[in-house]
Amino acid sequence: MPSAIAASLEERPSPGKLRLLGAVLSTLELHCAGRAGVLSVTTDMVEGARASWEDIEGMVNWARNVEGVQVGVLLTTAKGGGVRVSMRSRSEKVDVGKICMTLGGGGHPGAGGCHMPGDLTSTKDRVVRALEQAFNRFSRPVLDPPDEPVSE
Repeated sequence: MPSAIAASLEERPSPGKLRLLGAVLSTLELHCAGRAGVLSVTTDMVEGARASWEDIEGMVNWARNVEGVQVGVLLTTAKGGGVRVSMRSRSEKVDVGKICMTLGGGGHPGAGGCHMPGDLTSTKDRVVRALEQAFNRFSRPVLDPPDEPVSE
């Protein structure tokens, strides 16, 4: 019986979900000197893979899990127009909830989201600019040590 329970907990994706994952992974773009990974999903991709919208659940993690990436982003064309933005962070330094708040949404330090008017390209540009600002706030230049010893 325990093996049956373990097998039922193991993820067994549908063929449609795997086809969709392949299409989504092929959209990967790295931004912010490789610290942000951006994936995109369109209606055509979902329909072409014969997948369902539920199948995109968790795909943002593929962007976040890329080597060197601190923030993963998934952009999804919304059924009613605009683009849904999902962000996940693996860094305490970058609060994606705050970034999403500046874009009209919300969240917490590790996960955030928002809905933006416009198409994928313009949304991606705005999201990448917001991420660049956030990364720049934490990329302070390293100061040279003082020439003379500091007196205590």
